[in-house]
Amino acid sequence: MLELARPDIRALKAYEHARWEPGLVRLNANELPWRSPAEHSEAGLNRYPEPHPHVLAEALAAHYGVPASMLLPGRGSDEAIDVLIRAFCRAREDAVLICPPTFSMYAVAARIQGATVLEVPLRRGAGFALDT
Repeated sequence: MLELARPDIRALKAYEHARWEPGLVRLNANELPWRSPAEHSEAGLNRYPEPHPHVLAEALAAHYGVPASMLLPGRGSDEAIDVLIRAFCRAREDAVLICPPTFSMYAVAARIQGATVLEVPLRRGAGFALDT
């Protein structure tokens, strides 16, 4: 699967986020050191959440019977679609096929990336079957 990813993406050095510790003041992570007087959460809403939800990934891995390393928990489908298209589509070279009626984020993310959007509408009269 990695061989399908864009060569420039595979060559990138991995982003190293600031060390995540709820009690640590991390100005290098663009966080505020102060919290609202009315806010009493453990980590503080003035901080970014944990960069990778390890507990969630382990629970999902156990539920689905796969290694946690095979999961990429995201913050909603928009983020996952954006990450996939950025990783696998080269601007002005690759295309994304969408089959309306479908979730609009596929086309939005493809256009932001500069990929061509190809539309093959599903056939309403045939139970929304794909017109191959």
